[in-house]
Amino acid sequence: GYTTSDNITRATLNPIEEDVASAGMTLNYADTTRRVDVDIRADVNYLDYLEDTFDSEWVGGFAGVVDFTFVEERVFWTIQNNWGQQQLDPLAAPNPSNRSNINVFTTGPRIQTRFADRNLIGVEATYSTVTYEEQDFDNKRKSARVFYGRDLNAMSQWTLNYAERQVEFDDLALERDYDVSEAFLQYRRGDDRNLLRVDVGYTDLTIRDEEADGYLLRLEWTRRMTPFSNFFVRAGSEFSSQGDFFRFIQDDEGVGDTVDIVGFTEPYKGNYTDLRYSINQEKTQFNVTGSWFEARYDAPLGPDQVITGIGVDLTRFFTRSFYGRIDARLRDRDFSID
Repeated sequence: GYTTSDNITRATLNPIEEDVASAGMTLNYADTTRRVDVDIRADVNYLDYLEDTFDSEWVGGFAGVVDFTFVEERVFWTIQNNWGQQQLDPLAAPNPSNRSNINVFTTGPRIQTRFADRNLIGVEATYSTVTYEEQDFDNKRKSARVFYGRDLNAMSQWTLNYAERQVEFDDLALERDYDVSEAFLQYRRGDDRNLLRVDVGYTDLTIRDEEADGYLLRLEWTRRMTPFSNFFVRAGSEFSSQGDFFRFIQDDEGVGDTVDIVGFTEPYKGNYTDLRYSINQEKTQFNVTGSWFEARYDAPLGPDQVITGIGVDLTRFFTRSFYGRIDARLRDRDFSID
């Protein structure tokens, strides 16, 4: 590809013109067997700044999940990794001087067993690492969940859950370690046209001997409109962090773009809503998206923010390896620092 800019650094004074040549690779792979479920997405590009404003660079992203089933309906193991770039300053242009790598890795087992025909009890544990290339915000996370559930019928189930998450930063001088606990009721339903999950409950955050609490809400609903089209809704309110937000953005917007998350150690209360309408045919893919995200920090200098976005994209496959794509996005971000 080829891109030209009359102000590559988006400077208010002395703008710099630049031409950028690019070459890249996109990979989407998914496969499901009796024992393994794989979903991998990758988009990697090489950028060459022809006027030498910046050195050439590799950019892109990777998102992969592998679910293993060791004992059917009883013992499972998940490995998930997200890699990409973040903007060091989200208000500045995404270029090599304002871009660094971030990686989020998670792995762990889930063990469950059934009794009395329709009842379920289990435990889940995960270990995660969040690694930043430039910032000293590397951290490790330990999470655990216990649950009891019951099948309502062949298509629906409810579970009662309690979960704990501990976050510890590698740099002890930060003094930002925190714990999050959640108690919630989950309802799931799946049929030929609907896939629904709703979590409702209570959540508590403890950081430096201070506490914050509130309601917990997570909703995901996919509605099959026709054999070729789907409508998707995601909404929620929960305590989260920038590593979680990075993974959230890759799931929502794809893995190829630099993510303009804020490098900040404090957890926040996130409220969000996503809408997507998709058409997937043999040679044509079309998506319309809308999103709203709000982050509220309890820290005195927390950069509260509200992000609103809309997007549309059209992909046409001419052969299995050759396609054309047109997309447009509009994003508005408001910051508020008390």
